[in-house]
Amino acid sequence: PTFFLSTYVLGVVPVALGFQKARVAPHPGDLAWCRGRVPTPAGPIEVQWENLPGEPFCLRVTAPEGIEVEVVPPRPGAEVWVNGEKVGKILR
Repeated sequence: PTFFLSTYVLGVVPVALGFQKARVAPHPGDLAWCRGRVPTPAGPIEVQWENLPGEPFCLRVTAPEGIEVEVVPPRPGAEVWVNGEKVGKILR
């Protein structure tokens, strides 16, 4: 179950060998929120998201230095923070 929670619900998958690059593309389904960390050779990638009715999808990602992160929110208008800095609303 941990593999599916990490890769599907949190949405963290490696894009390059050794997690030099990672994609965070959560699949919230009917869940209201999720929080977790995925271990990598450089340290954990932490993901937290909220999927509250009537609110923009809110996604926070913290990644260790040296890991490039690509963020793909599940729906348009998501508010995204990466390493504590607001990326803004992603209109995808």
